[in-house]
Formats: sequence, structure tokens, C-alpha cells
Amino acid sequence: MLNFFLLFNCESLTFLIIKFFFLNLLSFFNFRNNFFLRLFIYRYQANSLYTYSNIKHYTDDFQNEIKNLSPFRAQNQIVPEDEKERLLELFLNHTIDKNLVADYVIINFSSISEHFKILNEEYNEIFSSKNYKIYSR
Repeated sequence: MLNFFLLFNCESLTFLIIKFFFLNLLSFFNFRNNFFLRLFIYRYQANSLYTYSNIKHYTDDFQNEIKNLSPFRAQNQIVPEDEKERLLELFLNHTIDKNLVADYVIINFSSISEHFKILNEEYNEIFSSKNYKIYSR
């Protein structure tokens, strides 16, 4: 998936990376961001019953927030600090594998952010509907 996002130079990914790693706003993670949830598929769910990582890997503010979250609030997404560092390193050190580049790409825009924009000029849009776009190289 990282190969795809880097190849397509997705505008939403840039926005997500900035929020995800640098702003670290509590409000960003605690609401149901459709793009974030689909990208990580509830991996970073956090509440008083379950956390992705050991509680000590979260900031003090997040630790307090997590301890007070109901176990029935499964949609809360809070990424631990060690995982942010791991993902940032993965993102910065990733090189695009040309063997994994597709000739055609179909994107379901109904299931991701409306702000998702592809900035790669190598692909041309060949079909578009309300929910889908098809690109070819």
C-alpha cells in the first residue's frame, strides 16, 4: 500500500502524514476519520479495555484519555509514539518497487476521503463515475 501512495503522490497522504506525525492533535485521532479508519482498519483502536501497544508508549495525555474511554468506543484511533516513529521511518526510507506498479488502477472514491487527490501525471483517468475512477499508464 505504501508503494501505491508514494507512486501516486496522493495529496491526502501528505495531509495525513503531517497530522499524524507532527501535529499530534488529540481531536484528530478521536473522531471517526473515514480515510484513517480504512487505511489502518482499526489497527490503532484504543480504549480502557484494549490498546494496540503497551500504555507506556502513549503520551501522558493519551494515557489519561485511553484510561477514561469506554470499551464500547471501538472507533477511537490513537497511535502510540513508538508506532509513529516506526511508520515515519518506513515512509521516509521506502523506495518505490517498479515491479509492483500496476498498468491500471481502480479507486473507489466513495469509501475514502472526498479530498483524496492523485498528483501523479504518469497515470491518466480513463473512466469516472460517482464512486469509481479508473486510471491507466
